[in-house]
Amino acid sequence: MFDLGLLLSSMGRSLPVALVIGIAVGLLAGVVASTFRDEYTATTTVNVATPGRAERDAATMEALAAGMSEYVTDERARFFIEEGVGEAVTLYGLRPSVAATTSKIPGLLEISTRSHSGPLAAAKMGNLAVEAMNLRADEAREEVLEPVAEAAQQEIDRLNEQIEARRRIDRTADTSDLLALIYEARAGAEQLRTAYPTATIVAQTGSTGPSWPAPVSTGFVVGITATVIAVLVLGLLRLRRGRRTDAIWARAAGHRHLAAVDVDSATSDELPPLTEAAVSAVLSAGGTVVVLGRTEPIEVPSGDGIDAGRLMIAPYDDPWWREVPAADVDLGVVVVDDRSTDGRTAEAGLATFSEVGVPARVAVRTPGKS
Repeated sequence: MFDLGLLLSSMGRSLPVALVIGIAVGLLAGVVASTFRDEYTATTTVNVATPGRAERDAATMEALAAGMSEYVTDERARFFIEEGVGEAVTLYGLRPSVAATTSKIPGLLEISTRSHSGPLAAAKMGNLAVEAMNLRADEAREEVLEPVAEAAQQEIDRLNEQIEARRRIDRTADTSDLLALIYEARAGAEQLRTAYPTATIVAQTGSTGPSWPAPVSTGFVVGITATVIAVLVLGLLRLRRGRRTDAIWARAAGHRHLAAVDVDSATSDELPPLTEAAVSAVLSAGGTVVVLGRTEPIEVPSGDGIDAGRLMIAPYDDPWWREVPAADVDLGVVVVDDRSTDGRTAEAGLATFSEVGVPARVAVRTPGKS
């Protein structure tokens, strides 16, 4: 079962070191950020719609805007923008010079531009991106409508020939029917042309100063992030390292092996008071206690009905079960000094108790109250 309190305690003890790491990383990030060239940004809001305003629903408007945004990623659009601003333009990667995204409002695009030449250059990039979109859209439209326009023109030429033929026979002949057909042919071709979208700038915003790099804010954000990561990593490492004994080690070991935990002041040859009381109670009842670690034997008070039990004191790695039957052991104790390096061997001894089902305690002797 996950012990959140144990993790938080471990993270709290790791906080001072994590703060040092975060400050160092933040300062380094700020210094590195200050070496980059100034970057200016602008955002151009564009409305995408057909001249005839044929689109009536949000889905159609979103589809038109998404389709128009694809023209910004065209290599020809990149060359067009580069020629207009005189600097290299990137359309892909983590920080593209020009990027088009659809807005939450159907039919609107937001074109974000970045330039190293100044705020005016960033704004000009946005204008050129819109112009490039319209040029590419016009090319695509003309490519599709060219056969239609040719067919319409052929129909118009045929109708004009009929008009001339009538007037050669009779200068006052009625040709209104043919003129109406010519009008319909031209209107039909023009109506198809108005069904294709165009992009129109509706707003443009940008900063007058550099938007990036921002050494102070960059260093602050990176430093905070590094501190959080360091606290988490160091806290987890503190829980897993298992070599140096302290209150966190005791709680972690006790949690893993279902043992009671006692962290209290005691001399180097004694047990902490609560653990000593628990051992004395078992011995007074005639039970058997195995203590792994350095401690003095416990004197059980004499009294009526007291049947002194058996106390075995052994090193952490001692195979105590070969000397005392595991089924006869009523309590197992692992005792360590605070901040000793016996964590691994002490926990290995604690594991022997949990493995054979012996109730166990882990005790940490501290110089003062914990």
